[in-house]
Amino acid sequence: VVVEDRGGVRIPVGVVTDKGRLYLIMPEEHHPRRDGQVSAKERFAGLMGQRIQVSGMVTEYRDNRAMFVTSPPVPVEPPPPAE
Repeated sequence: VVVEDRGGVRIPVGVVTDKGRLYLIMPEEHHPRRDGQVSAKERFAGLMGQRIQVSGMVTEYRDNRAMFVTSPPVPVEPPPPAE
């Protein structure tokens, strides 16, 4: 999870998959988002550097990927080491 705010510059929230693919995270398009009641930064900041599970609608265009989140992120345990 990537979340930063440096000198008033906002850096988007992103999630990197196990396969190294980066997804830009956006709150789901519904009324609370338009009203400013949903903040990706608030939901994801405490999970930075952790393994999480998140659900949503994915869109891809060329090498760019984004996910409109439909459920809150949930921390998950890392997989057991390969033997």
